[in-house]
Amino acid sequence: MKYRERIIWFIILFTIFFTGFRLMQHYTFNNNALDDGFNDNLIYNTIQGKFMYSDIKGSTTLGDHLELATLLFIPFYLLGLGPFILFFGQTLLIGLGALPIYWQARDSLGDSSFVWLLPLAYLLYLPTVNITFQGYYPIALCITPLLFAVYYLIRDRYPLFLLFLGLAMLCQENIYLVAAFFGLYILGFKKEKLLGGGLFICGLALFILAITVIIPHFNTGGSYAYYERYAYLGDSIPAILRTIVTRPFYVLGYILTPEKIWFMIGLFLPVAFLSWRSPALLVPALPIFAINLLSTYRDMYQLGTRYPASIVPFVFMTAILGLATVQPGETRRLARIKKSIVFFMFLSALYFFTGFYFRYTVITEPVKEGHRLLRQIPADSAISALGSLYPHLAHREKIWLFPKNWEKSDYLVLCKLDPTWPIEGDYTTALTQLIKKKNYGKLLEYTFVGETPLPGPLSKKEYAPLYDKIRADKRFAVVDEKSSYVLLKRTRE
Repeated sequence: MKYRERIIWFIILFTIFFTGFRLMQHYTFNNNALDDGFNDNLIYNTIQGKFMYSDIKGSTTLGDHLELATLLFIPFYLLGLGPFILFFGQTLLIGLGALPIYWQARDSLGDSSFVWLLPLAYLLYLPTVNITFQGYYPIALCITPLLFAVYYLIRDRYPLFLLFLGLAMLCQENIYLVAAFFGLYILGFKKEKLLGGGLFICGLALFILAITVIIPHFNTGGSYAYYERYAYLGDSIPAILRTIVTRPFYVLGYILTPEKIWFMIGLFLPVAFLSWRSPALLVPALPIFAINLLSTYRDMYQLGTRYPASIVPFVFMTAILGLATVQPGETRRLARIKKSIVFFMFLSALYFFTGFYFRYTVITEPVKEGHRLLRQIPADSAISALGSLYPHLAHREKIWLFPKNWEKSDYLVLCKLDPTWPIEGDYTTALTQLIKKKNYGKLLEYTFVGETPLPGPLSKKEYAPLYDKIRADKRFAVVDEKSSYVLLKRTRE
């Protein structure tokens, strides 16, 4: 009870601060289509009767991942809360993860100051901070349910354990493997062998069913898209397992790379490697470690992405159990551990404030201009929009990520503020075609362009001819023009 109010205040302040930050990030065009815009549009389409349909993908997202947790936000959208509820809901849910960490620390560590320090360390943990502010991700929603699941599993409260594990499994199909390995943990360390065996079989069966039947069924290519990240291992589960078993040193060559080693160090160093003093509860996270470390996709072994999300709960719960093995009389060791945890909390905060906070929260004149022009675009238009403008235009029947369907667009949205992420090749090719196409004006009714785009995949040299052509085209009239933007409307064919 001693630190309960402090923990509640940590959660409140975390939620208020990061929700406010996310709103500012959105307002200043610093979020993007493939995270916030993608999911916002998905919910909008579901409400309109197109179940989990993404205009970016041109198909249902069930062909990509099974991320049903996003549907829980639909009632709030019906109340008119819109994307705000994604920013607030994800932040609050992640913040609430401090509660089971506090409860476990209180039960394991007694009256120690670590009881409040470890929940704060979780809130300021680099992966937690990155996952919270970099966009809405359904997988991020699994962190707190998994923390509760571990907490109740330790206490043999299996109905609550299964309830929270079930909620976590709504977040992504990879959590089915976590459930399976929870079963292995129960088989090895608990008395409920029937539960452990059943959980292992069910979790494994669900995962195999998901990636070999359900997802390929909804995928336009008829397969599981993420095998390509493991192409050196094979193109199916049997092939991947066969390579791992028969060529272990070959596989280790892909795992024991400097970046992946630093990734592992970065996960455990902020908790002073305490997890390794009591590592048994890392067992459920083993498949996620394997998925990330075996991958050749770089984001999967970076601390600044969403991919460590389902590892975070196990890092902190095992750290608490590991700290409980340090004797109270080992004051010097405890002092070093505390200093280490505080130091890495400070580094994480420094990283966030120097790298992102001020850049994402300053309302510049171009931002103001951009919003003034965006408000002039009718709500029922079809638009092919660039990444950072997409989240502001996602609530419409036809909205695509440029260059997709630019030929079909009533509106083409180009903006100086957008870095033209994520696809260089598609972006450049489409713009080249657009420049060369003599009747390109017929494709546009509104065009939102910036006079000098940011450096990126689209160079000024490539952009300038397109900009000049549009400005010289007599079929377009200027609706509004500012120092950074111009809004053009097609007035005739």
